[in-house]
Amino acid sequence: MKIASPTPTDPLLYKISVDRTWGFINADGEVVIPPRFSRVEKFSEGLVAVMLAADGERREESGFIDAKGDFVIGPGAPPGFKFPGFLNFYSYGDFHEGRATFWVGDATGCGGYVDRTGKLVIPAEFADVKDFSEGVACVCLPRADGSSCGPTRAGFIDPEGGFVIPPDRKFSAQGFSEGRCVITSTSDDDSWSDSVIDREGKVIVAPGIYTSISSFEGGLARVVKGGKVGCIDPSGAEVIPPEFDHLWEFGPGESFTTGTKDGRSYVIDRTGQCVRELDLEPGVEVVWLRDGMVMVKRGVKRGFLDVEGRPLIPIEFDGAENFNGELAYAERDGWQGYINRRGDFVWKTDRWDGPSYKVKAPLSDFLPPGTVEALPLDFQRSDVVNAIIFATMDPFEEIGPWLNEAFGDRFRIWDEAPLPDCMDFGLSNEEISVVMQVCDVGGGEAEDFATYFASKDLVMFLEKHQPAVIGLLFLEVGPE
Repeated sequence: MKIASPTPTDPLLYKISVDRTWGFINADGEVVIPPRFSRVEKFSEGLVAVMLAADGERREESGFIDAKGDFVIGPGAPPGFKFPGFLNFYSYGDFHEGRATFWVGDATGCGGYVDRTGKLVIPAEFADVKDFSEGVACVCLPRADGSSCGPTRAGFIDPEGGFVIPPDRKFSAQGFSEGRCVITSTSDDDSWSDSVIDREGKVIVAPGIYTSISSFEGGLARVVKGGKVGCIDPSGAEVIPPEFDHLWEFGPGESFTTGTKDGRSYVIDRTGQCVRELDLEPGVEVVWLRDGMVMVKRGVKRGFLDVEGRPLIPIEFDGAENFNGELAYAERDGWQGYINRRGDFVWKTDRWDGPSYKVKAPLSDFLPPGTVEALPLDFQRSDVVNAIIFATMDPFEEIGPWLNEAFGDRFRIWDEAPLPDCMDFGLSNEEISVVMQVCDVGGGEAEDFATYFASKDLVMFLEKHQPAVIGLLFLEVGPE
């Protein structure tokens, strides 16, 4: 099917990647915007946010292009914007209702909004910014220490930046739909709970009733209560009682969804009626129903049925996403790309993630002095361009102090403990960003760590050196 001329509101294009550069194809698999960007978002209101890769003369720059690939905004920060301190990198979000988010710095940065001319119409002074919907957007005020980490007082602003729901409580939210917004708030004991408010900020569904609540779509929101799933309407009344073991959200404009109850899989309508039981082969599970196609899986493989349960696309793909129009992203036999509704690739590549980069300076300069050996990295990670697996005799508890002593004057350093006996350390300044993930070999997590990073030599490495710590050091942003 040929794609009509793109409109300012909805060019149906699909992003592609070749060697970590991004572009777009149409539904026929024809490349309409060649891959040349280091990052792309999705088209919204006729434009898409992109990032140009750095070269020898300039740093990475972001802006917006149209469906022809021409820049409409940028590349560059909003005219006249002055970066605060060392937060001299930025990114744009998608356009919604004529506004797009403009974010400065990393997770502890600040955000505001630009209009369709690229002008910064709402200053970058918020600790969190969400997309506009139904005329308002959720924003969070900075914490007392100036950071954006953790819950902060949040409210909703209009397109000019004025508060229409004051920032008088701590919560996070995505946006309004059908006059309702699901917010996740925190209590004095730091526990989190979902609730629903209206456009005046009045609570429609109180916290604590449901474990989780999804956004409203077509008059329904998915809720979880006591481990069971159902749906409520905008008044908070239960339209589908929470009695399903699994129940997927209804997609935009969808009359049906899929769910399971008592070990059986069904197609379910908006009243909660099981209109059809899906007769699945042993080992096959339902994933979700979108655009008239039911995704199913057997182990890690995925395929599609129609709403009658008849096979459409064999369960032979290593990964797959929903169909958007005529195409869906899919992976099979080392290929990645887009398939049509017959399951045929219309565009594919074996270079989606790009080449694996070799270890080189200055990364090795960040290794602790007790490091006995460094290994090449076998594990493939899309955002890693430079990495080392290492072992050191230094005690686990001394790695952090050593980093602070060695680099504290030149880098901003953070650390966290994602798993028992494991730590992540981050170091960043204007030129480079390095992350070190370390594991205490004596803490019992070394086997999991080695399995996750899949280095063929790690078992030998541990037996040979019997280090105190093993780790992964990788470069996130900076010169290759």
